[in-house]
Amino acid sequence: MDVLMIVQLLLGTLLFFGCRLLPLWKAQTRGPDAHYFLLCSEVFRKERRLPIKVPGIFLLEDEVQNYPPMFTVFISLFPPSWLRKYYWVINHLLDYVIAMGLWGGVFLLGGPLPAWIALVLYATSPQLMSEYQCMTSRPLASFVFFSFLFTAWLAVSFSWVWYVPALILGVLLVLTHKLTMQLCWFLLPFLTLAQGEWGWFLLLPGAYLGAFLVGGKQFVQLMEAHLQYIRFWSRNWKRMSGHQVRHSPVYGDPDNLRGLFYNARGWRMLALNVRRMLISSLWVVPAAVAACVLTGPVQGLLAQIMFATFFFGLATLVFPWLRGIGDGTKYIKYALPPMMALCALGISAGSFPVAALSLLVGVWHFRHLFLAVRSLDDKTAPSGIISDDFAVIVEAVKGLEGARVMALPSSYSDYLAYTTRKAIFQGGHSSGVDRIEPWFPVFLERVETLAARHGLTHLVLDRDYASLEELGLEGLQRLVRSGPFELYAFGK
Repeated sequence: MDVLMIVQLLLGTLLFFGCRLLPLWKAQTRGPDAHYFLLCSEVFRKERRLPIKVPGIFLLEDEVQNYPPMFTVFISLFPPSWLRKYYWVINHLLDYVIAMGLWGGVFLLGGPLPAWIALVLYATSPQLMSEYQCMTSRPLASFVFFSFLFTAWLAVSFSWVWYVPALILGVLLVLTHKLTMQLCWFLLPFLTLAQGEWGWFLLLPGAYLGAFLVGGKQFVQLMEAHLQYIRFWSRNWKRMSGHQVRHSPVYGDPDNLRGLFYNARGWRMLALNVRRMLISSLWVVPAAVAACVLTGPVQGLLAQIMFATFFFGLATLVFPWLRGIGDGTKYIKYALPPMMALCALGISAGSFPVAALSLLVGVWHFRHLFLAVRSLDDKTAPSGIISDDFAVIVEAVKGLEGARVMALPSSYSDYLAYTTRKAIFQGGHSSGVDRIEPWFPVFLERVETLAARHGLTHLVLDRDYASLEELGLEGLQRLVRSGPFELYAFGK
């Protein structure tokens, strides 16, 4: 490796981490997923066995965590003190590997100029900036996903020997992330039809069979929990992104669909969802043009992955019977590396339409990057910054003997569980996801009814989210108030 290449790698590293970490410096304690994984990693580090069991904390799910375990196992490899302080860096460490893989792949295909274009676009992606502000298993799943596709392509195109690492990576993917495997349900058959190679499709049942051989009973439980999750959202997709109180049939106006994700019908719904997918990444437009002018097997594969992902995501938005497997905008991140590679290669190839469209989209891209960075200072963001005001509430909950606590909004529940180790009215990570349905995504039963049924003792309430008057609660004793947050005792 020559000196120039080393310098480029160092510059690429500085560029990536500068773009990703500096905006997060003042917003490091976001959740909620992060604190669930931190809790599970502590249990795994102590017990050193799977499945992970979290006893007596999450009141609305089984103690055995039937959730794909590989991300928890991965973060358990980091020193506990480092992980507690810097867990918010994990997403970007993993995504850095993807970014440099993108840089290296485009460098081999087109040289340094398109490689740098692709890296800059990926490092400054406003979608990834927003989504990866909270530690989540998705970056690890993305890394395994692209590694799986790469080895699968080598197996299909060159030698059957590559099926071995492809199958191993497929098993890891099954045990890492449900949503990514759902994309594979569509993508691998699509690639089979597009290329006429059955090897793509056969890797899908092969991955599940391998996961069964590795996991046995736990694999069966993971699949049961996955099906429960799909059935849950198949019932509740109309309430996706709803306000727990104001869109509730018992508290608010369930017919007022403003602000809900699926709030249109017919052609308006189709137009709205195409717009949503484009907003998720407008780079698909110049990338689609680039796909028409570029030649080569790798460029063709990139185009197929991009189009398959985009249309599968759109299908989950348009067809109600697919909405149980998630809204399509969540799938777009898997198309970002192929999109940006195609755009960069198209520009390098001298395509004026690609360059002109990329320039226009670039203005949109950096405008949305500015908005994404600015949103990180929003103290009322749904992901929730753990503010000094909320820390006062946390300390008060820690001192409550035998507390069983409900938090509103529910996005604070995992943080309370992790920091206080009290019994928290929360679920949805593991099997038994139907148990959260009376209160999530919207309340179907009143708070006092749920409190009586589950023996809840305390309520943590963000008054910026909902008020006692909206909840119709009377006779609660306020124990602590800190900023917009209040801690109440039921039945006092």
